[in-house]
Amino acid sequence: MQNKPKNTLLVVIIVLMAVLLLGAIIIGVYYYGKSKTSPVSTASPTKTATVSPKASATPTGNQTTAATEESAREFVERFMKMTLGTLPGASLDVDKAYTYLSDTMKAQYSGANWVPQFYGIQDGPDDYQFLMQNETEDGWVVKYNALWGNEVGIGWLFTVTKDNGQWYINGFSNTTQ
Repeated sequence: MQNKPKNTLLVVIIVLMAVLLLGAIIIGVYYYGKSKTSPVSTASPTKTATVSPKASATPTGNQTTAATEESAREFVERFMKMTLGTLPGASLDVDKAYTYLSDTMKAQYSGANWVPQFYGIQDGPDDYQFLMQNETEDGWVVKYNALWGNEVGIGWLFTVTKDNGQWYINGFSNTTQ
């Protein structure tokens, strides 16, 4: 009869240790999974090519080089930095940014508060994460995640077109994460 209390205590200790071990494994798996899905990198700066003039190679007429051609991604990122002062490298100029909207978009978003109406937010994100850029029949679709800290709050989908060498934002939508 004296062995029974020792056995019960041993069983309770083993069960308690198993529960603690299982809890530690679950917490470890949770944080490991979160670290794999959380964006680690922030928006990377766009690559800028510097062209130094040479006496023998002077461009003539309407020649455009790859170094001076702006991509849809670069255009959208410039637009975001002109409209959202919370982004790294932002230089607010909402009046100029408004000229980058197509006539259809200008009809939807007008007035002094067009930027919060456009994005559907009051406080801008801390950063953004580029996801993809795809060419369509009508132009380009460029997708980003808006980041608050390391958390993705909203996905942004910009539709851009080019007319006479000038980019225009022709569509925009928020996608909740």
